Amino acid sequence: LIHFYKRMGKMIIRANLNSPELIISTNSVSESLQAFERVFHKVLDPDSVYHIQDKYFLERLIECTEKYRLQTEDESYCPLIFDSWSCFEPTPPGSIQVTPCPAIAQLNYRMEYHAQKYCTDEGTWWTHPISNKTWSNYTGCVDLPDLYFRQAMNSINIAGLSVSLAFLLMAFTVFCVCRSLHCGRVTMHMNLLMSLSINNICWLLWYKLVLFDISVWSSNLVWC
Repeated sequence: LIHFYKRMGKMIIRANLNSPELIISTNSVSESLQAFERVFHKVLDPDSVYHIQDKYFLERLIECTEKYRLQTEDESYCPLIFDSWSCFEPTPPGSIQVTPCPAIAQLNYRMEYHAQKYCTDEGTWWTHPISNKTWSNYTGCVDLPDLYFRQAMNSINIAGLSVSLAFLLMAFTVFCVCRSLHCGRVTMHMNLLMSLSINNICWLLWYKLVLFDISVWSSNLVWC
């Protein structure tokens, strides 16, 4: 996986969104090879917190390590970094580095767009104040017209399901309260109203617990 390194330097690797950062800092070819052997042993181990499940992101990490031997020797630069999705090359302090967006179908990212990462004046990658981790800006990767269209369609669906559920429950309540209407045909309609109500409730729960929760559908759990 790793070729001969002409230059030594520093690299930051975050194997996945939840893993700590791995820092590679070497001064010789042998140290570089040993360091990356340890890294790939961790990311390929299913029981490791550094494990990379998606083959696509593993390939992107390998491509990023190829750039390690070609990076600048200027120590004032922000170092080469793999942020679990993309590779950002060494960057001068006080500037923004861009890289092509990853092909993530679930997020509808466009590869012709670019993600951004800010190198502070101190020569360190900007850290998010909440997560206390280096942060990359992927908002530019989103196809905004398509996103707005999908959001509008989701809002219409939720509104329609909610209104439909309200009237279904009202009709079911009327049949329950007015006992004079009870007969075989009304009982059949009550069962139909209840089944339609449950269907609408399930769809509303799906929107709330699955579609609007990125952590659920991105991990693609069995129940999802």
